Amino acid sequence: MNKFKSLLLSLLVVATSSLRADNLSFNNSNSSINFEINHMLFMTAKGSFKEFSGNIDITDSTLVSATISFSVKVASIDTDDDERDEHLRTKDYFDVAKYPDANFKSTQIESIGENKYKVNGDLTIHGSTKSVVFVMTEKKLESMKAEYHMELELNRLDFGVGESSLMMGDNVKLKVILTDK
Repeated sequence: MNKFKSLLLSLLVVATSSLRADNLSFNNSNSSINFEINHMLFMTAKGSFKEFSGNIDITDSTLVSATISFSVKVASIDTDDDERDEHLRTKDYFDVAKYPDANFKSTQIESIGENKYKVNGDLTIHGSTKSVVFVMTEKKLESMKAEYHMELELNRLDFGVGESSLMMGDNVKLKVILTDK
């Protein structure tokens, strides 16, 4: 009977130790939120947001039941052109005085392959919330850490950011790399 209890206890310890229940905060020095948009018809303008925070709440051993959320300080936009950055912060585009943050929160995560997921969620930019789908790849790093690459293409006009223009494309490629601390 003692051997049975020991075996049962050992199995229970092994089973529960493999479950991953974490609240992973992003390591901003290794994470990034970048974007690309067509500029002047044939060029690509690239930029990033320098101030953001977020986390991944994992309730069991898979990402499918996790919740991913992040918040971006829109005024931290950086396209390596100070004049353009200031213009993007105005009422013509992001209106950061009225809408200082952009936010994302997942509503469902679906596995679509090994370490690859569809992340459905609500994205709020410029006071407008839309349902979006990121494609995410999980890359395992040393010491139980991971890096999450999320990509999405969106139409900036759907969020009320600027007007249609020949100088700037409507579609924006958003690339988010999240690394846990």
